[in-house]
Order: sequence, then structure tokens, then C-alpha cells
Amino acid sequence: MDMWQDKYDKAHELSLLKAQAEITLDQTAIDASIREVESIHQHDSQIKGSIWVENTRALVRPIMAYSFMALFFAVEVTAFLTLVDAGLGAGDALQKIFDDRVMALWATILAFYFGGRQFNKK
Repeated sequence: MDMWQDKYDKAHELSLLKAQAEITLDQTAIDASIREVESIHQHDSQIKGSIWVENTRALVRPIMAYSFMALFFAVEVTAFLTLVDAGLGAGDALQKIFDDRVMALWATILAFYFGGRQFNKK
């Protein structure tokens, strides 16, 4: 009986060691990723140029985001107006253009830009 218990204990310890090794490996990868991001931020913060260049660099992402959102809204408004001109009621036209796929896209965009900010605050 002791031999079976010993065999079971060793198998259990081996599975625990494997799980701990996986956790350690995952933690190491996460730590490396964090250090990489920190070094990139440190490098970028040390780059000094004219105020105009720094402000322009800071505006690239917001300008791209606003441009894509403006394009998205332009397409949606154009589709809405086209459907209304074709004789569809406003409520039916809204249901056609603001379907589940568009709501999922909208939710994804909002979560990407605003959802993670609460977690990043210390």
C-alpha cells in the first residue's frame, strides 16, 4: 500500500513542479514584456526636439483615431440617408445600419480607448 501511495505522491509532486515551472515561465515572459515597454518609454522620453515636433509626435495616434471614427460615422450616416431616401422608415434604417456587428465594433473601439485606463491608474 505504501508503494502505491509513494507512487501517487511522486506523480502529484511532478505535476505540481510542472505547473510551477509553467507559471514561472509565464511570469518571466510578462516581466520581460514590462521591461521592454518601460525601456521604450524611457527611450522616447529622452528624445528632445523642438516643441512643435514633440507635439506633432504626440498627436499622431489621436489624429488617426479621430480620422477613422469620422470615416466610420460618414459611412453610417450615408447609409442611413440612402436607406431613408429609398423609402425605408428612420427606425427601420437605424436597425439596418446599427446591427450587432456595428455594435460589437463600437464596443470594441470604446473598450480599447477608454476601458484600460482604470486598470492603468495607480
